[in-house]
Amino acid sequence: MRFHYLVPTVCLACALQAQVTSPLEGSVGYSAYRMRPVHGVARTLDGAFVGGAYHLDASWSLEGVLTLHEGTEADVVHLKQWMVLAGPRYTLPISDRWSGFAHLLLGRADLRGSSGALSDRSVSFVCGPGIGVNVAITPILSLRGQGDYSITRYVDETQKNLAFSLGVVIRK
Repeated sequence: MRFHYLVPTVCLACALQAQVTSPLEGSVGYSAYRMRPVHGVARTLDGAFVGGAYHLDASWSLEGVLTLHEGTEADVVHLKQWMVLAGPRYTLPISDRWSGFAHLLLGRADLRGSSGALSDRSVSFVCGPGIGVNVAITPILSLRGQGDYSITRYVDETQKNLAFSLGVVIRK
């Protein structure tokens, strides 16, 4: 997996996040994307996400996320998927440290497959409802776990996929 180009982006996002005020948050972490095509075998693609949110009030916020997943199908085809998503999130406090949330993210997905000199690409609208939980470690730092159900349409076939993500959230 090649994430060397994500490291500067993640470091910059964390550095910028440390300087913002309370309505903003930044998040970064690992993501596993279970791609389940209509034809063929399901594959898990490993990846990362970088996101952020603007809190409108204690419960509602607007969220945006960029994800990258990569993997190999049948040990021959290299798959790379980018997604850019945004939408509303509702947060429900559970206790002083725990909070749950649900979101509906919409956006664009780009899937590329390559094998040697051959390559193909498909672009899709993506709809991704999801749920998750945040655990506050300090007032600034939280751990996040979430699951998302994404619906895409690659090569005229609708796919319903699952993604599980673990990461950190930085607030100030």
